[in-house]
Amino acid sequence: FEVYGNVADKDISENSKTNVVFTDLRSCYAESKRLSENLCIAYNSQYGVKSIILRFGYIFGPTSKLCSSKADIQFLRDALNGDQIKLFSSGLQKRSYLYVFDAVSAMLHTLSLNSDNVQIYNVSSADGNITLKYFADILGKISNKKVVCDERIKLNRGGSSYQNSCLSNSKIIATGWKSFFNINSSIEKTYLIKKSLV
Repeated sequence: FEVYGNVADKDISENSKTNVVFTDLRSCYAESKRLSENLCIAYNSQYGVKSIILRFGYIFGPTSKLCSSKADIQFLRDALNGDQIKLFSSGLQKRSYLYVFDAVSAMLHTLSLNSDNVQIYNVSSADGNITLKYFADILGKISNKKVVCDERIKLNRGGSSYQNSCLSNSKIIATGWKSFFNINSSIEKTYLIKKSLV
């Protein structure tokens, strides 16, 4: 989603205008993604190389490393450690969460699509467009852990400061793809599998 920058659209479509602040240190992440996409377009134009570009939101699942600084993984780590799940903001930032199985299924699905032009697809789950707090609350209910908020603590880990990164999936849905797991079951599966391994 970072190729779009901080976009005000409720659900960001593939045609949404980008709003990347080029002088922001983190913009190197978004720009490297945009450059890779442009190389695909250039190779298609010059050599006819067929390309499909997939834009994902936040992929999570039992394969996630617990050392990650992403908020959802911090929540998971808290729950697995038997701690309260801690929010260090209001938790109202909106994100597109996608279970890892569904991310892989989208990759395999789009490999079967035929097009002479470069095609770009957002990949998200319709019910995975939620706030950080909603994610924490679901995990809290599943793990029987209290969710607490302390906005006095300011973290400086270089994470995304975007308030909205919800991706519209209407284009990929029109090709026949659909997610297999809803947000509740995917968070539960992630927690239970991780818990069985610690």
